Amino acid sequence: MKYKVWLIDNEGNLIVRIVTSPSQEALLSRIERDNLIPVKLKPVRLSFFEPTIKRKEIIEFCNNISLMVGGGISLLEALDEFSLNTKNKRFKLITEEVIFDIRNGMSFSDALKKHKAFPDVVVHLVKIGEETGSLSSVLKDAAQHLQKVDDIVSNTKRALMYPLFVTISMFGAAAFWLFYVLPKLTKVFSTMGLKLPLPTILLIKTVAFLNHYYWIFPAIFGLIAAIIIGLKINEKGRFLLSKIIYKLPIFGTLILTSNLAFFFEYEALLLRVGVSITNSLDIIKTAFKNLVFRFAIENTNTNIKNGLGLSESFKKNKIFEPFAVRMISAGEKTGEIDKQMSYVANSYYTKVNRMVEVMEKTIEPIVMTVAGVFFFIIVLALIVPVYQLVSKMGAIR
Repeated sequence: MKYKVWLIDNEGNLIVRIVTSPSQEALLSRIERDNLIPVKLKPVRLSFFEPTIKRKEIIEFCNNISLMVGGGISLLEALDEFSLNTKNKRFKLITEEVIFDIRNGMSFSDALKKHKAFPDVVVHLVKIGEETGSLSSVLKDAAQHLQKVDDIVSNTKRALMYPLFVTISMFGAAAFWLFYVLPKLTKVFSTMGLKLPLPTILLIKTVAFLNHYYWIFPAIFGLIAAIIIGLKINEKGRFLLSKIIYKLPIFGTLILTSNLAFFFEYEALLLRVGVSITNSLDIIKTAFKNLVFRFAIENTNTNIKNGLGLSESFKKNKIFEPFAVRMISAGEKTGEIDKQMSYVANSYYTKVNRMVEVMEKTIEPIVMTVAGVFFFIIVLALIVPVYQLVSKMGAIR
């Protein structure tokens, strides 16, 4: 449970903080232990509709704290300044709790670790910064890393969302015609006793079939959703689903490429700040939801612990391309693995951007062609009976 507390310290200063405690009694005991005087306690309930903390806000947090600490401002003053200026209520509460925990003897990294809003990479880098006395530097590295990750994720989402939006729009238009417009027209043709050509007859039968068996479509989607949910229940199913995602045409390649860019960027950063290869792989694997990629990282780490080199360990996993293996091998020989990994990450990052651009340029004409063919068939099937209908009505007049 979160509480907003108003306290008075030994010097008579009023302190207002947000803290987490299992109960009010436990909180009062903690306040008494810290030689503080409680003035007021108020439970804080975070609403479901309150804003989440976005990656860009974490980037801003790292950049701001890095600049202020690097400029000679104390960590607590920097956090207090950020808390006063942030517009996100949830982030404000979390920052105030971090400040409170640090004042009560907790390290900055442990205070951040309590909150899921901060990625593992930020927590680990802050811990390293505390140990080495380079907090400002590692926070800047964390901000740059998260910015690259944000760019990769944004570009990947953009590439996936555009065709999805266009496809849904196209199917929506087709459904409107097939289930609303065409049934009314075909009914008119039937009642007027017109001699219908073959394309029109086929269209009428298709529309009749779709309207009679309309439940097939939601049933198919429901079955697919049930299969996906069923696969997610156990680890083997999740592994199979992860494998299928990477096997998808075009989109699978895009997702895998973005994952590789993220992996090598993350690994380069951790190696650059002094984390060992095995420890960095243990840290990175938790960042991946895709079990195929996570298994590849675990397998690589096991091989390294068994005495194999990094490039040889990568080589044993098909997920890592020969290009990446050769670059890492060169890095092992020159002792600059982190630089080689940064180069590989940038290469994959460029590839993701290129794929996004190509997809945006090619999907639109494909969708337009499919839509054009669909409506051409409808016009072809309707033009003759519509002409007959107009002629018949003209003759009646």
